[in-house]
Amino acid sequence: MKKMICEMCEGTDLIKEEGVFVCQGCGTKYSVEEAKKLMKDVSDTEVKTVSTNENVQSKEENSDNKKLDNLYELARRAKKDNNSANAAKYYQMILLEDPSSWEANFYTVYYQAMQCTIGGIAQAAISVQNCLGDVIKLIHDNLDSNKQIIAVGEVALRIKIICGMLRDGAVNHFAGVGDMVKYKFQDECMNRIRCAYGILFTFGDVMAIHYADDPEMLTLGTSMWENAIKEAEEINGAGLTVFGKSFLDGYRKKVKDAKTASVNAYWEKHKEEKEQLEKEKEDLTKTVREQEKEIADCESKLSDIENVEFDSEKELKELTSKRIKLTKDIQNLGLFKKKEKMALEEHLEELKKTIDNKSQIANAEREKYNASNKEKVDGLNDKIKELKSEVKKSTKRIREIKKCIAEGGLKND
Repeated sequence: MKKMICEMCEGTDLIKEEGVFVCQGCGTKYSVEEAKKLMKDVSDTEVKTVSTNENVQSKEENSDNKKLDNLYELARRAKKDNNSANAAKYYQMILLEDPSSWEANFYTVYYQAMQCTIGGIAQAAISVQNCLGDVIKLIHDNLDSNKQIIAVGEVALRIKIICGMLRDGAVNHFAGVGDMVKYKFQDECMNRIRCAYGILFTFGDVMAIHYADDPEMLTLGTSMWENAIKEAEEINGAGLTVFGKSFLDGYRKKVKDAKTASVNAYWEKHKEEKEQLEKEKEDLTKTVREQEKEIADCESKLSDIENVEFDSEKELKELTSKRIKLTKDIQNLGLFKKKEKMALEEHLEELKKTIDNKSQIANAEREKYNASNKEKVDGLNDKIKELKSEVKKSTKRIREIKKCIAEGGLKND
């Protein structure tokens, strides 16, 4: 035979009241469509008793845990399907059975807020803000550290979603208002946006209360403040002054103070790690100084080799100077000093020949010298290149260590 079996308490006494089927054992309500899905084939021996007292007894035998498990399954299924109405309904039922459930406390409010109308945006945002204190406290007090990270991360993700949804709803509604009457709705729009971002600011506030001594968890709240500040500035820049400068400056200071506290708290717990980093930085700095000195020595040796001047090159410079002077003297002679000019020109020609000869000698000496020193010069250049590469690596690591120390090791932990 077919019977409707309640998903909550597995009772079979369901009565239609005001268009819905109500389980007389646990009070769960089902629509007509939902009730059809409850029909199952059962034998007479499997049928639950009809009386309320017997249903209560059946409920006790199956235990409250069974009912709670079923409620969680239905609630999470609705959450997965983005069915806000059913999710809100089942999480509300869980809350009645398990008031200490952070999940039920959060999602009951969250999914109710997700169903708000334009006119209800501000109140929906405020309701989410108001629940965060209890939700984070329940997570902090009742879950182990690993589960706390997961739960808080889930809440953080959800409030970003609902903040964006409420903000977009307010902005889009305002954008659709006619230009002639827009001014009438501007304050209302700004208040809705302000309330939506208030969710993010409140989350950071609550995290600062419960996780002041936990750098990793506190970072979740700090990053939410930073995100809210950035987006609020963008909204302000678009022509809607949602938050005043003093308000945002106040949260900028909170971010700075929280980061400082987070860094200090981290290093208080990781003193040995900081000592190792400081020692590594000190050693690297000393190494860099030594390498830079070695580079300077190599460059000095190169300079000594390259700046050697031969006698032939000195003589060539002197001869070249004489040629330049002689050329100027010839140019300065007047038109009526032909003999003197011809004599100087003959001397200039002889000087050019001497310069050409001396240039060949100087070039030959320079080539021979360079060839004899090529191996030494190449070795010095290779050494300089290698040292500069090592300095670059060491300098980069020093920067990384400084950043790590400044940020409390959070990036490397």
